[in-house]
Amino acid sequence: MFRCIGRLAGLIPAKIGIAFAAILISGFTVYASNVNEAEPNNAYSTSDTIYANDTVSGSVGPQDLSDFYEITVANTGKLKVKPLATTIGQDYSVWVYIYTPTVSGAGSVTSSYVSAAGTDTLSLSIDPGTYYIRIYNNAATNYKFTTVFKTQEEVANDVGPNEVADSATTIGLDQVVTGRVGYWRGSSTALGNKDKQDYYKIAVTNTGILKVKPQVMTVGQGDSILVEIIPALGIAATGGVYRTYSDTTTDTLAFPVEPGTYYVLIKGDFDGTNYKFITTFQTQEEVPVDVEPNNSGDSAIPIVFGQVLTGRIGYWSPPISATDRMDFYKIIVTNTGILKVKPQAMTIGQNYSIRVDITGANWLTTLTGKAVSSAATDTLAFPVEPGTYYIRIFYYENDPALTYFITNYKFTTSFQTQEDVPVDVELNDTFSHAATIGLNQVVTGRIGYYSPNFSTVDSSDYYKIAIATA
Repeated sequence: MFRCIGRLAGLIPAKIGIAFAAILISGFTVYASNVNEAEPNNAYSTSDTIYANDTVSGSVGPQDLSDFYEITVANTGKLKVKPLATTIGQDYSVWVYIYTPTVSGAGSVTSSYVSAAGTDTLSLSIDPGTYYIRIYNNAATNYKFTTVFKTQEEVANDVGPNEVADSATTIGLDQVVTGRVGYWRGSSTALGNKDKQDYYKIAVTNTGILKVKPQVMTVGQGDSILVEIIPALGIAATGGVYRTYSDTTTDTLAFPVEPGTYYVLIKGDFDGTNYKFITTFQTQEEVPVDVEPNNSGDSAIPIVFGQVLTGRIGYWSPPISATDRMDFYKIIVTNTGILKVKPQAMTIGQNYSIRVDITGANWLTTLTGKAVSSAATDTLAFPVEPGTYYIRIFYYENDPALTYFITNYKFTTSFQTQEDVPVDVELNDTFSHAATIGLNQVVTGRIGYYSPNFSTVDSSDYYKIAIATA
């Protein structure tokens, strides 16, 4: 309507011949114009001005390789160009380009498409600004194309630049955030750039589950976004969690974290998409936690018998820049007897389990172990000789449908001393190493205990006796 008023007022570019028809849509008059190219228009500086809903006709060839058209849009949306090579019966086609302006004004290609009497439409998601359409061929070809502009639902846009983590937009929990990605920007402040991704950062002060619930707001267009929770700068996306969301996806992205700064990344490389998301936080039961790092035997936490130990696993831990998948504790045994560990998974009602192992002197050899849930009351026990032993706790995948496995835990250690007897002298577990004994000799020993000296369980003892012949 406004365009029509301008044209009727004598503001139509004089070199373009037009014919237009009025179409009444919901009370507003939209003018669809038939426009013929007017030479010279083979450069940006001499481009023909056109408008949305125009049908443009022209020709290119050896002496006139390119025709340029200029279109200005005032809203965010999709600019669509439907081209057709109209030289019927000839194997000719036209190259159709949509350009965004550069700082120098020379123009740069942002998207291209080849049409040979086809029916495809070239589409580009754009922010407000001036854009250029170029038709090219070095063979004589007539062409026609129609321009359409579809305004996207307006949302409060993210405050840019926030394309990298260093310039991430700070947000808070329970804040509703809206933005858009995948649009080309033709404004004077960001000429020729495509907004491919948006970073947000959020500070977490407790241990728990950071949740992001995204929504694609450009409904029915097949658009999608990739949403990631990234735990720290310089850490690949696989360090956190991510998934693709369409306008029909309703899932919530969740990631167990310890206190720290985390990032939400929205990617829209494919097409222009408006989005909305909200972040929430579910605090887990607080327990006195193990001191990280203790994710190997080399960094195991020393403990003593009778001590009540608590900790947590399955959370992203900033001190180790990784998900804390296991915790190690070490304990010194000075007698022969039964080493006992009574564990409990404390994250009640969430179907999470821990696996608890007692390991030998090299902390990689499992002596005994089992999965323990929040309802378990069993005690883990293993017979040992004096030495240093390790208790390893790691999360156990109890339900494959779960996307993460987190557990607060608690355990105590105790020791049951066995009756001491004069023990057989190891190594005597093969015929070749049999201990020599005499007739009428009382022999004592023990088997079934783990022996740190030999890094194995003493499962058999051999003795040999010499009997003189008569």
